[in-house]
Amino acid sequence: MNTQEIETTLNYEIYERQLDVFLQMTEQLAKGWRDYSALELSIDLHSLCRKGARLFYMADLDWVAQQQDIVLERFKKNAAYLKAFERLMHEVFCPFIMDVTREMRGENRLNGVKLPYYDGGINDVFPRLQNFLIQDGMEVNQFESIRELVNKVFEVKPLQGQKNYPGETSMERFGNIYRLMVYVCYLNYHFQRCMDRCSHDLSGEQVERIFLEIIQQYAASEEGGQKLLTYRTRLEYDNDGQPLSLEQLRQAEKKLVQEVPESLQLSFMKNSQDPEKIVYDIIGHTLPKEDLQALTQVLAKCELLHGMMYELQHPKKVKAGLYNEVFHTQVNGRTVNLEELRDRIREMLYQVDKKNKWFCVWSVLRHHLLLKDTRFEPFARQMMHEDWFGNTNVPHFSGDNLSDYSGYFDKLDFKLWNESAFLEYRDFHGKKDKWGDSLFSTFESLTYELDDIYCGYGDY
Repeated sequence: MNTQEIETTLNYEIYERQLDVFLQMTEQLAKGWRDYSALELSIDLHSLCRKGARLFYMADLDWVAQQQDIVLERFKKNAAYLKAFERLMHEVFCPFIMDVTREMRGENRLNGVKLPYYDGGINDVFPRLQNFLIQDGMEVNQFESIRELVNKVFEVKPLQGQKNYPGETSMERFGNIYRLMVYVCYLNYHFQRCMDRCSHDLSGEQVERIFLEIIQQYAASEEGGQKLLTYRTRLEYDNDGQPLSLEQLRQAEKKLVQEVPESLQLSFMKNSQDPEKIVYDIIGHTLPKEDLQALTQVLAKCELLHGMMYELQHPKKVKAGLYNEVFHTQVNGRTVNLEELRDRIREMLYQVDKKNKWFCVWSVLRHHLLLKDTRFEPFARQMMHEDWFGNTNVPHFSGDNLSDYSGYFDKLDFKLWNESAFLEYRDFHGKKDKWGDSLFSTFESLTYELDDIYCGYGDY
């Protein structure tokens, strides 16, 4: 499966519920493991390691999302989970690790406690409920019907005295405890870095880019696109179905101040010609989620109006009839001239002599918010189309060629890449053989070089 086909958005309700369950189950195991049988110990360890692996993946998605948290929406949750994992690690898990290590050194086994064993089969337990259920109002014939169903459906075969997973040894259980420790430590580290991220304000340039990307995502969504279409149609309807003039579009923009959250109205009016600069006023401040959503919707309408104004002011800069499935047709209130964009990319390609270096081209285009579809396969399909570079001598590539480098580079804007974080990610995920020591410096230097070439053309 292509990495980018895996779910890449995080449902925070599920994420927090999984974290809470993981914390509770891990503490219960660490405190009560001496009362577990060998089978119970094996089952709980396997379950917790699976949960830890899932949370590791979800934490990576959380980290990416928090790179765009310009109003520190997750600050309080980060602080709460950091406190919970630090307590779990220092007060609960470290003593647990010391206990099981002493056990293995002393007796060379980790089998839990021997307890009386009984299957507790449903067919044995259910008949004992007959009097209780009938007293509770159930008819005798209803009970017999349910018992018949139980006999057919819930025939649970006894475990026949099985005490372990097949082939599970004390050393394997010991190893799983250390696997679990790695996940606990990683989640503790994750919330430490999230708190560190919250303590450092993003630069104005980073915040503006992130907020523009949020606006693009809203406009590209089904709900946002429908609302913007309704807004534009209503403006034309109120104008007797006629296209709006430049002055009418400016008046429509002024009226949008009524939809801006009150705390941001002054900033909106001061920056009415460049409303994206409002984001500079919210750097490092906690903004209610509802206000952020309202501001996003207003600025998406501003982008729509600015695009309509730009087309009236620059009628000759129309969209080219090139094949296009991945690029936005409007960025930062201006129409994207696809022929000019193709020329920019062509200049960049003089530095691209290998298939994998197309990843750096993709990174630059994503940084400039040009990609409405960031998946690799559509990008490769368009770049190799005859309208673009399919008939030229540039290295031909596929989406799979780029997906080989997904997992770190595609998760962050290239200006946030960090070599130590890259090496940590590479080694943890076992990609050292595929991603050599020079890969980061090669990608980073080339991407900055290509970005300079792209920016040399100026704005659209």
